[in-house]
Amino acid sequence: VYVEGIGCSYPFDLADDVWTKAFQLSMKGLLHHRSGIELGPPLTDYKRPRNMHPADGVKVFASDGTEAEGGWFKMLMDRRTERLLPEAWGGHMDAGDWDRNSAHPAAMWILVDLYELFPERIGGIPLALPDSEAKNTIPDILDEVLWNLDLYRRLQTAEGGIRGGIESTAHPRPGEASWQESLMLSAYAPDPKASFIYAATAAKLSRALTTSDTKLAETYAVSARKAWDWAVGNEEAFLGKFDEKKRQTMAAGLCAPRNLAAFELWRLSGEAAFHDEFQASFILAGAPGDVNTQNKAITSYARLPEGQGHAALRQAARQWVIKTADAGLAFADGNAFGLTLWVPTLPPMAFVSYFSTPETALGGVLPHAWLLTHDRKYLAGALRATQFGAGANPDNRAYTTGLGPDPVRFPLHVDCGVSGQPAPAGITVYGGSDPVEDFGDAWVHTWYLQKMLPSSRTWPAYEGSYYDIYVSPPTNEYTIHQTIIPTAFYWGFLAARR
Repeated sequence: VYVEGIGCSYPFDLADDVWTKAFQLSMKGLLHHRSGIELGPPLTDYKRPRNMHPADGVKVFASDGTEAEGGWFKMLMDRRTERLLPEAWGGHMDAGDWDRNSAHPAAMWILVDLYELFPERIGGIPLALPDSEAKNTIPDILDEVLWNLDLYRRLQTAEGGIRGGIESTAHPRPGEASWQESLMLSAYAPDPKASFIYAATAAKLSRALTTSDTKLAETYAVSARKAWDWAVGNEEAFLGKFDEKKRQTMAAGLCAPRNLAAFELWRLSGEAAFHDEFQASFILAGAPGDVNTQNKAITSYARLPEGQGHAALRQAARQWVIKTADAGLAFADGNAFGLTLWVPTLPPMAFVSYFSTPETALGGVLPHAWLLTHDRKYLAGALRATQFGAGANPDNRAYTTGLGPDPVRFPLHVDCGVSGQPAPAGITVYGGSDPVEDFGDAWVHTWYLQKMLPSSRTWPAYEGSYYDIYVSPPTNEYTIHQTIIPTAFYWGFLAARR
């Protein structure tokens, strides 16, 4: 596009598959974060030896401390047991280091939801996968989900408890790549929150697998039910470890994952008791809490066909989706770049993908509003929500590696930093962050940006607040659950909708 007196745009494609290619790129970013597998041609140009696998001598110790308790590094060191977990491999690494945590199976729910919305179109899109997966009967998107969920299923205790993931005892040592990790690795003890999270995604995955692998679908159905039973049976004992103030905080954190798990197990089994459990903790039905934490359950309930669930709850969920989508449209109308948020009080801060991910890490609502109403304003709004992160910003830069002519080039990806390779494609970084605030990046401004004029702290948040610097976490870090998967959902929706 050429505009006289202004200039010429970068070249761009006009084709039916532009969003399909973007979706495949984002999913390839997820492939690049698989743990326990070798990466390289022909799947990808990015080369990495198999990492974090027990067959290579890697040891993962069981901990008796839970992820939900916090403390992570020190707690894992202090509460390590001598019991080894030979099945503790796989999953997807978090950001540029290599921990795996309960936010990952929670995010896999989003990919299964995308498949559930468009089983034929999304299920028919080929992804970069190893031959054994590319040639099986399972849709490629679900194969990528299985790589993650299988880790947690293998680690499930005989009683049904789900561990919160695997972590090293510190951030990576300087100069070490993931296949060279010399720190101790430990897996968290099971806890109710991780178990509810897993139960929700495993139950949803079980339904999705029924048309391609009935045996595996049943395996996940049984596993999801065991995780639910264990979480319910151990919730009170878990909460009893804390003082009253901490107990209240922990109990509030269990509400949304328990609610979603009850919903998915109701959809899977048809048992009315699960719907009763769901309704008892559903904020739109009068339960206490922050309604925004239940956006997954709300959008799912809103999509129920007539005759399923309770009509009044279904209508309340649909009204929430429309009201929330309208708030996102109003926010986009109120800024120069069409940035779209449905929580308008959210500041342009680090670590929430404010500038890079459509509707941020909070998750997309506009696609669901369009699916419910087919009102084109929601589809137009969803398209607009993608534009800033895809390059329609003051830097003319896409915030996803490998996307377009001028993408991010230096995400905080430790393995490529250590090995000297270009960053693998498909990584959506956090993007810009309000430079007035200090999100732990004072040293970046002191040692890397000290010669900027005007001062790096005085630039507008929209312009000049993104620094393509490998070691800057507020701008160049990312996670698979906050940036890569929400972006893949959005681009996949645009690829599949008609």
